[in-house]
Amino acid sequence: MARKNEPTYNAVATAAGVAYGTVSVLTRAIAGRIRVSGLAGLPVGPTVFAVAGGLAAIVVGAVCVQQAYAGGRADTVLACQTVSDPLIGVLFGVFLFHEATGGTPVTALGELACGALATAGVLVLARRQTSVQPHRKQAMDRPLRIIIGADTFPPDINGAARFGHQLATGLAGT
Repeated sequence: MARKNEPTYNAVATAAGVAYGTVSVLTRAIAGRIRVSGLAGLPVGPTVFAVAGGLAAIVVGAVCVQQAYAGGRADTVLACQTVSDPLIGVLFGVFLFHEATGGTPVTALGELACGALATAGVLVLARRQTSVQPHRKQAMDRPLRIIIGADTFPPDINGAARFGHQLATGLAGT
């Protein structure tokens, strides 16, 4: 059964994704400027503004995530963030950094279709009723299988591989 104020929690989860997408964009802007001009080439005012904005967005995102998980369904909260975070990054990239120049109309339509499909999937998930059917209760007695998808795993040595390994180990209880 859907929870009473679930649409509100879904909006808060989406706001968290927007906040975290904004952090990514601000980080990209600062890193790009450092790559081109070095640390000495960073203008003080805009850099302070970007860093302060990024820190504020991290705090806002964290508060929104906590509020969303407090009253919303975990699957929907995660889906809202998973879709809204990269969409914000793409929109900023297209309109602020002009990264879409040189793209074909077919590419633009494909990207719009993928964004619409992802958004539709979240909306379907948000409207889905949750209840345990009797035939599903038996399946719940088995150990839960979880797929952890990432672009890198051990033996690669990097943060994503290490995180994925630690998550899998922690979930398995070993």
